[in-house]
Amino acid sequence: MWMFKAITVLYLSAAVATQDSGEALPVPRVHLQSQWSEIFPPEQVRLRCDVNGKDWTVIWYRDEQEIQTTDTSVILSEDAQNLTLKAEAQTQSGKYSCKGFHKSNASLSTQDSNALQITVHGQKLKPALSVSGDEQDVLVGQSVTFRCGIDVLSSWEYYWYLNDNTVHKSTVDVYTVQSAEEAHNGKYHCKVKRGGVFVSNDSNTVSVKVSDVPKPRVTLVSSWSDVIEKEQVLLRCETDGPDWSFTWFRGGEQLTESPNIKFSDDGGAQLIMSSVTKTLQGLYTCKAEHNANKTSDLDKATQSGSQFMTRPHPHCQRTLL
Repeated sequence: MWMFKAITVLYLSAAVATQDSGEALPVPRVHLQSQWSEIFPPEQVRLRCDVNGKDWTVIWYRDEQEIQTTDTSVILSEDAQNLTLKAEAQTQSGKYSCKGFHKSNASLSTQDSNALQITVHGQKLKPALSVSGDEQDVLVGQSVTFRCGIDVLSSWEYYWYLNDNTVHKSTVDVYTVQSAEEAHNGKYHCKVKRGGVFVSNDSNTVSVKVSDVPKPRVTLVSSWSDVIEKEQVLLRCETDGPDWSFTWFRGGEQLTESPNIKFSDDGGAQLIMSSVTKTLQGLYTCKAEHNANKTSDLDKATQSGSQFMTRPHPHCQRTLL
């Protein structure tokens, strides 16, 4: 009994002496074990408290308030050095730190650890899906670019859906359909994944309609297709919808402006031939190209034609007696 008392007094005296002597106490260190300090449901963040020695009981703090073991959003390892935090509510955000208390003398503690800022979102992300130029009605052969917008910067994986079927995935927020076809008709949305789990809800839905390129029509604006030399001929190339540019041909050869040939300012929709001659006689056709798709293959554009003939201008002859 005397020996037990002596050892106890000796140990307690040594502990008090350590505290009073000014010897440096251990400084725990909090480390981030997972990839991100900002998390969304259903992600988790893992922290570790490293403290020298095995005689310390680790206690965790959030914003200097002790984290209770009854907190169901927190999972502690058996030695409490590892903490796993499940993203459930924004109130879990804060500065996380730890401290060690001596197992045999609870009044003896380590110094405070560093603090790590952890940001927790209580709800999944909501991406914003947009389409280039707000163009949801496109023509066959045109390109369409979608963007899946996320406010938070991270290593996202983007998933793109057409009519609820996955059509593309990438690490960039842009998806481009290079040459639209009828199969690209439908409703598009996107989602984002990180670390193998989806951390977003579905984005808004964008409907895209792909239509065939309309066939242009050549119409005769002036009165007759059978004209007299030196008369004026007006032809017009018409197609459905705005934003078209037109190219004119005679006998398959592309026309350029000349003293007798002019194009109107509305994309060349009207061909103006003044003071026609026999050299301007032939089959006239036009092609239409949409201004939003300058790189399209003109050989694929549709065309229409009109033909006119010329007659010599009559001459009056007067006989003098």
